[in-house]
Amino acid sequence: MKTPEVRIILFVLAASVLLLIVSLILQSRRKKQEKIEGLTFNQKMSDMTGKFCYRLDKILTQNRLTEKYYIRMRRRVELITPADEYTISKIAAKNTLISFFLAIISVTIMLAFGELDIFYIMICVFVTYIMFTYTLSSKLEKQDTNLLEQFTNFLSEIRHYYYETSTVDKDGSIEEAVYSSIDHVPYEMGLHATKIHEILESDNVDYEVQKYNETAPNHFIMTFVASCASIIKFGDKRLGSDRQSVFLKGVNYLKQEVNQELLKRKKMQRLFSGLVWMSIIPLFTVKFLERMLSNNNQDMADYFHSSAGTISLVVIFLVSVVSYSMIIKLKDTENKRTKEHLVLKKLGEVPFIQSFLTDRINKNYTKALKTNDLLKAVGEKMGPNLFLLQRIIYSVLAFLLSTIVFFTINYNQKSELLENFTYEYETSIISNNSYREEMRNISSDLIHKYKNSNVVTEDLLSLEITSSTRIANKTYADMVAETVMARIHEYHNITYQWWYVAISTVIALIASYVPVLFLHYRKKIMMMSMEDEVVQFQTIILMLMHIDRMSVDIILEWMERFANIFKEDISECILNLESGERKALKKLRDDSGFEPFTRLVDNLITVDKVNVANAFDEIETERGYYLEKRKDDNEATVVKKYMYGKACGFAPLIAEGILYILLPFAQVAVGSYLSYSNYINM
Repeated sequence: MKTPEVRIILFVLAASVLLLIVSLILQSRRKKQEKIEGLTFNQKMSDMTGKFCYRLDKILTQNRLTEKYYIRMRRRVELITPADEYTISKIAAKNTLISFFLAIISVTIMLAFGELDIFYIMICVFVTYIMFTYTLSSKLEKQDTNLLEQFTNFLSEIRHYYYETSTVDKDGSIEEAVYSSIDHVPYEMGLHATKIHEILESDNVDYEVQKYNETAPNHFIMTFVASCASIIKFGDKRLGSDRQSVFLKGVNYLKQEVNQELLKRKKMQRLFSGLVWMSIIPLFTVKFLERMLSNNNQDMADYFHSSAGTISLVVIFLVSVVSYSMIIKLKDTENKRTKEHLVLKKLGEVPFIQSFLTDRINKNYTKALKTNDLLKAVGEKMGPNLFLLQRIIYSVLAFLLSTIVFFTINYNQKSELLENFTYEYETSIISNNSYREEMRNISSDLIHKYKNSNVVTEDLLSLEITSSTRIANKTYADMVAETVMARIHEYHNITYQWWYVAISTVIALIASYVPVLFLHYRKKIMMMSMEDEVVQFQTIILMLMHIDRMSVDIILEWMERFANIFKEDISECILNLESGERKALKKLRDDSGFEPFTRLVDNLITVDKVNVANAFDEIETERGYYLEKRKDDNEATVVKKYMYGKACGFAPLIAEGILYILLPFAQVAVGSYLSYSNYINM
């Protein structure tokens, strides 16, 4: 139990942090007001903030504990805002600092309401991690979405200035259009526009475009850059009676794609932000709920301090962890790079582990092939042997954690028997409260003294109480002796039972299937994104199909650049082109197993009979239908993901309601009924 002094310190700490945040917000508003009124900023304060963030950036970059995560986050900032080193450091450190303060506020509030037991400390650590990482990633996602909005304005400016530099007989200049747009777009997009202009003006455009593929903030900007490079290389072309530019048609197609993506992202962020918080709300309220119910009912307090209460807390924590993870995977709109699993690879290279895994894979070879296909389907860079090792690690960790839980439950129960006499003798007919408190103190002293004794009896305890304590009344002495002996017997009966091992084994077995379930879950999510990727391929082809000297191998190279789900299949197809284009494309079609992608590959196969433009004329003529279908599909995908996310978000709340409200009340009700029945039958 926390002392009042500790609670005061925690509340003061929380208030101090909140005061700091409020002061920062007020300062930000004051600066905005000064800007509106035409006043200058406080340069000294700005310089101090910038220098502090710059120093913090260097500390986080060079610290072994933070460098890996921070550098990865800083890299994302650099991709979104390709500014100078000082500006990038300032933005990255500021984002980190704000996320850190929010995490500290959250964990301080939790500690103020909870008791410092091992499981609640684990919960606090987890919430701190969630608050920090989610807040940080949300800020980066918001900046990325803002950049996309700026990109749509940039495309409009490009269209305008391209027309200005063109005539009836002469195509416009893409380089000049990009350069003229720099001063008419917001800061972040202006940085990218400057970089794009440098690429297009370079001596080796193809090489610079290839380099830019590694640093482009998203595939839309990358598509634009590659399109500009292709038009510069092969020349623009005018089509139809209205003599519309191929480049400008491509810009229109790209802008439509960006607008669709923006609508999808904003809706996903709006719907899922509430679900994320819903999944972790029980972790904030569980101790507050426990305290509120315990203060009004001793039976409730006994439930929460029992093994059932501890297990309930652990179950709520695990449900929240799983729910949060699943919601984040559903919410994620980016195609993140798969992990390299370096730790797993190193463990898998240990001779005896490698031998064991190989033996198991050989004995279940058919199952291993299916697992390998599933891993490839989700883009996971591990073979069935490492996946088996991951399952074993999950199983071992689950067994160890469940064993720790059972040992901790036993420890807490013993500690409760030795220490907690708060509600003891409440129902006894003792008029003096100070006398009742004296009985509790004596009980505590005696149980500590004789907890390991095998010769002490109730009569000996009663005699010792009357002869050496302030309790001279034999009735009260017998009452204390009876309580102490009952607790000593219960203390000795609390041991590690054999069925704990059985339960831990079952939990370990279930845990071994968690990676399998997550793999199928990821495949289901990826299936929702497959059609999006095919539509992206269609947009790329629409931008390329009318360019002279366009061929299948160039189209496949473009598709490979922007692919995520079909990347490995397309890469393999490109390698197989030398042995026969038609054969390689048919293999790509047969391996995909996804009908929209299969139709696209069929069009590529017909290119050897007709040109690229004729092979894909169906896509162009049905562009309006595809846009409407894409809009409906996006809506359906978002709704489907939201329904899955909603189920995940409510799971922790339902678990908390059942385990921390219904079960305690049910136990109290059953206990009261049994006591009443026994009283009636006496």
